[in-house]
Amino acid sequence: MSDKHNNKNGHKHIDKDNADKADEAHQFQAGTSTDREEDQWKFRQPYRIHEDDEKFDAKWKGSCHCGKVKYELSRERPLASKFCHCTTCQRLHGAPFQWATIFKKEDINFTHGIHDIG
Repeated sequence: MSDKHNNKNGHKHIDKDNADKADEAHQFQAGTSTDREEDQWKFRQPYRIHEDDEKFDAKWKGSCHCGKVKYELSRERPLASKFCHCTTCQRLHGAPFQWATIFKKEDINFTHGIHDIG
């Protein structure tokens, strides 16, 4: 039997017994759990958040445009940078090209909003 059913208006409802499962994020989204195998990426670079007692020499601080995700960079300069004109970048950025910089995974420390990355 399915956990979901449609009411007469076509809206999907979730049974009370399975409500906890529905609250859990999909495996490709950043949920709050860390015990599932699909959530182990949260402990690997670059997504692992450095603890306060670890030495992370932040040279730069930044955030996404809306400010939900904040990060620090420990490298003074990127390893490389590029202009990309591919159609994917054009669609994502709404521009004829985008500028990207390349850093090692260990060079970034997310300080806020890591669970908003999906």
